[in-house]
Amino acid sequence: MSNATAAMSSPDSTTAGKSPSFLILAMLTVGVCGNLLALFVLSRIRNNLDRRHKFLLRCLATNDCVAVAGMLAATIVRTAWPQTVNNVWTCRQIVLWRFFGLGSGCVAVLMAVERWLAITRPFFYQKYITESILKRITIVLWLTVLCLVCAPFFGFGIYWNDNLKKCSRIRDAKESLDVIYAYVFFSFGVVLCIVITCSNLDVIIALCTKERNNHINLNKVNADTSSGALVRNVDRNNEERLFSWLMLFLCVSFVVCWLPQLLSIPLAQFFQNAAKLNVFYKIADLLLVLHFSLDPYLYVLQQWKLVRSTLTWSKYTRNNTVSDSSVTRASLV
Repeated sequence: MSNATAAMSSPDSTTAGKSPSFLILAMLTVGVCGNLLALFVLSRIRNNLDRRHKFLLRCLATNDCVAVAGMLAATIVRTAWPQTVNNVWTCRQIVLWRFFGLGSGCVAVLMAVERWLAITRPFFYQKYITESILKRITIVLWLTVLCLVCAPFFGFGIYWNDNLKKCSRIRDAKESLDVIYAYVFFSFGVVLCIVITCSNLDVIIALCTKERNNHINLNKVNADTSSGALVRNVDRNNEERLFSWLMLFLCVSFVVCWLPQLLSIPLAQFFQNAAKLNVFYKIADLLLVLHFSLDPYLYVLQQWKLVRSTLTWSKYTRNNTVSDSSVTRASLV
């Protein structure tokens, strides 16, 4: 879960060769372009996206844009000036970049919980979950992450090996306090993965149950039902089915990209011979870079067609009283 900048600046990645460096540069460039495009798209969407969801998407895109741009700059500096890799100030900057790694996870989890409340607790969501509340929760989460990543500066955790004069990863901890910090970091990341998995799975179950109930109701529709109502029901079912598949894909992609980085911490503590795990470490680092690069395409850009194709439905719901289905629709968009 540590920021991928640390991975790319660590001594074991400097021997990766030209191909991995080119691959990383390409992925980071795609990520920067994607996040900038996502911020542009969000600025163009006016009334078709719920303000709460739009705020969280902006937080995620901004956080990831800064993170990916920083990692891209660090990679270029490491390639052009390799002597700066194992400088104590470079290592301190890497520690600060971890904030954006965990910050992105916190925003993604908050988005999952927000969608879960919107779909499974619509009345509670409409009454209590406001944009102001989401802003406060986001600030609290980011401050918590900032305190966690800055703890090594005060002796709780490792980031610099004074004997070897090189940067150290969290998983390289040997002293008692450093090992405790590594497991605190690991536990925080595991909690994020569990929350986002449970929230998304519950959303999928709720949507599948609702689709099954809607299908039963459609079979009982009598002959005098208007064709417009049938079309709206079918469209809503198709959107909910698409959204449930999207939730499953987001859940799997998040866990697949983050879990290897988390598991590297206990594995490094269990297996003292790090050479056996070098391939696993490199795969974990590449997956984390992939996560930051794909985030804007998964969370923002894929929704642009949905927003444009559902203007008619948005106009319809705007003229009706908020109900369970309209709350679900607001979250789907």
